[in-house]
Amino acid sequence: MTPSELRPVSGAFGLLLGLVLASPWAMPAMLPPGTEALFLLSAFMVRLNDRRWQRRPGAKAWISHIRMMRWRMMPWGALALVALMAQGIGQAGAVLAAAMLAELLLYPMVSTIVGRMGRGMAMAAMIALLAAMAWVDGSSLAGAAMRYTAHFALGIFTCVYWLRGPDGEPRALAQAVGAAFVFAIIAWCSPDSRGWSLSGAMAAAALTLAHMSTVRASIQAWRPRMTGNQKRRSGLAR
Repeated sequence: MTPSELRPVSGAFGLLLGLVLASPWAMPAMLPPGTEALFLLSAFMVRLNDRRWQRRPGAKAWISHIRMMRWRMMPWGALALVALMAQGIGQAGAVLAAAMLAELLLYPMVSTIVGRMGRGMAMAAMIALLAAMAWVDGSSLAGAAMRYTAHFALGIFTCVYWLRGPDGEPRALAQAVGAAFVFAIIAWCSPDSRGWSLSGAMAAAALTLAHMSTVRASIQAWRPRMTGNQKRRSGLAR
């Protein structure tokens, strides 16, 4: 895994962050779902950057995570400020509470089990989170914070599902695109299902971006390079 593999996901995070920060003046309804997508992509990148599948002993793992946390809190601070101006202190508090809970408690706890988690278990965790989101209303402060935290957890398990899956396979990319399309159709046809269908579309879109970074061209057999003299001899032999 190379840093270039992060570019589609990190680029989408930066673009979405800019759109969400501008949404109160252009499209206020985009702020809550956009924030949920940002939590999902943020967790995906945190897990993708964290190569330590085996945790450090004692509190060292938690301390090393907290040392890197201060840079990741900057987008959440800006987002909370925008939410404060657009929707009041309730949404701003939900963003900050979810960010602190996810970074300080959720990820250090979940990272102890995801290192030994298989692809099937990651998928089961994703389905369980989507089912839970169908029952959580984000209109209140506690409900919004719970939904943001749940999307952070969904991003972690989505990344684990991708890391455990096929690498550079066009078929996996097609499946992710198809899943995102199906979830989007469900959300469009049934507005009551958007509590979980939009979240499923976000997870499938994150998988699509990750697969786009690793899909490779068809493998060609290696052939030795020919020097100028060898090329001339080959032409004479013909």
